[in-house]
Amino acid sequence: MIVAFQPGGSVRDARVVLKPDELIPNRYNVAESIVYREDSDDPRNWILVKPKFTRTKILLTIALAVLVWSLFGCRNPEGPGGSEVSAPRTIVFTKTVVTAAYLKDLYRINNETFFQNKLPKDSEINLSEETDMASTMCQDDGTECVVKFNLKYVLAKRVADFTMLHEQCHIKIWNKELDSFGQQVEHGKVWRTCMLQLDAAGAFREIIIDGYSEGM
Repeated sequence: MIVAFQPGGSVRDARVVLKPDELIPNRYNVAESIVYREDSDDPRNWILVKPKFTRTKILLTIALAVLVWSLFGCRNPEGPGGSEVSAPRTIVFTKTVVTAAYLKDLYRINNETFFQNKLPKDSEINLSEETDMASTMCQDDGTECVVKFNLKYVLAKRVADFTMLHEQCHIKIWNKELDSFGQQVEHGKVWRTCMLQLDAAGAFREIIIDGYSEGM
């Protein structure tokens, strides 16, 4: 005997009890469904087949959805009389194309605006990263830095802008925080301090909020 029930239920409220060799109906035949199969050696025991879509993955999906909503799913602004202004029905795409030239110019602008021009001005910026979203390597003294981007991940301008600030903080704190083995701590307290300083300076708001630099 096989008993199947959809997510959120239990074996006590099963909706399907199948005969031997009978297939599970399509509405239950999904990754999220939970299936109990009776042990042929001991009918008192049940074998639990866990779903592919685990509770942890569900929670992660919900958390990511909430994060995206908090960043981009804001309430519509109020119009005259307190009524909400209808959201535009068309998607507006930026005309900016992310290229190596765009990233090089972005590095220069960020260096002037947020890093007081203290980052190396001759850092190499390219699109040769093949595995990660981006990577940064410098000499031990923090010079001759090479920042590689993966266009597959940073094709969207806002993503590229965020990622550039992330990598520039790596350059700023290069070899300034080492572990007990003398290896660089990539995302330790020093790097996080740099990111928090950028946040305090409004760097991320300039990316998220259109026209933020123009004032409220």
